[in-house]
Amino acid sequence: MVKILYVADVHGSDICFRKFLNALKIYKVDVGILMGDLSGKMINPIVKDTNGSYRCTILGDSRTARTNEELEALKKTIASTGNYYFITDPDELEELKAEGTTIRGRIDERAAKAIIDYEMQTYYTTSLATTVPFFYGAQPNLGLYFRPDGAHPNPADLLPNGKIDEARAAQVDAAEQLREDMVYVGKKLYQIGCEAINFDTAGSAGDADFYATLMAIAELKKKAPLMPIEVGMSSEFVLGMHGGIEFNGKRLAGMYPHEQVEVAATAGANIFGPAVNVNTSRSMPWNLARAVTFVKHTVDVSEIPVHPNVGMGVCGVPMCVETPIDCVTRSSKSLVLIGKADGL
Repeated sequence: MVKILYVADVHGSDICFRKFLNALKIYKVDVGILMGDLSGKMINPIVKDTNGSYRCTILGDSRTARTNEELEALKKTIASTGNYYFITDPDELEELKAEGTTIRGRIDERAAKAIIDYEMQTYYTTSLATTVPFFYGAQPNLGLYFRPDGAHPNPADLLPNGKIDEARAAQVDAAEQLREDMVYVGKKLYQIGCEAINFDTAGSAGDADFYATLMAIAELKKKAPLMPIEVGMSSEFVLGMHGGIEFNGKRLAGMYPHEQVEVAATAGANIFGPAVNVNTSRSMPWNLARAVTFVKHTVDVSEIPVHPNVGMGVCGVPMCVETPIDCVTRSSKSLVLIGKADGL
């Protein structure tokens, strides 16, 4: 019998990667598989002040380094959280913020220079060592484009004051910048032979977030036609944070998976990943039955492969730190055998 250790979602954490390597020896496995959401999510600027010290914020905690040893410790701490660091100065940091380049959220041409070369090299090196298709995971996350993280007015501040038109305009503007960033990253990865890209948790910030993803896919299919694109949703329901935004004449707010897959396929997506979030006040069988119902209907109407998102709190799997393995296997088997999913 072949013993396999499968690990995913390390999100750039050096610590998690080392644990994976050590676990291969500890459990004496025959095959180790590390895939899915390998890259980190944020960029941590380390600011060099005029007095020669360095400062940064790590998970909300302000840190200062006054020696080279302390600076190296800062870098190591940032890497352990799965984030990326780059050295900057106060003037450059303010310039980036003024341009709308949110260090934590935006990945436009200037901010991406801090990590995109690293991401390209990491992807290329890993792809040489793998025989299965290697998907690059990227999360749209429109929420980080609004203040205080981004340059755009925050709809959450505008709506309580009755500024509905302003809130909608801010979302449209932010979605355009998000589209540009997604296309930029996709094109750069395509240059080094990216085998596939997964825009994961699309729609997490509502219909404008989903809209930006669809627009980015449509453009990338023209500029990177040989690179398959998967759309992984964040929920079974697209929240109408804008409420009126449309793609190809179809209103995105309120769409369920069987409707989401149709616009995703129209945009050019090759794989669709529906997400059906669990109701924590209900039982595992109830949540699984609900997930299977959504997935089966989505498969029935879809013209592209359907790979449901299965994990903690999604598609029947309970919301708990240590997920019972039997719940994962029951959910997976039910989604394939009853829901007729093409993959997971």
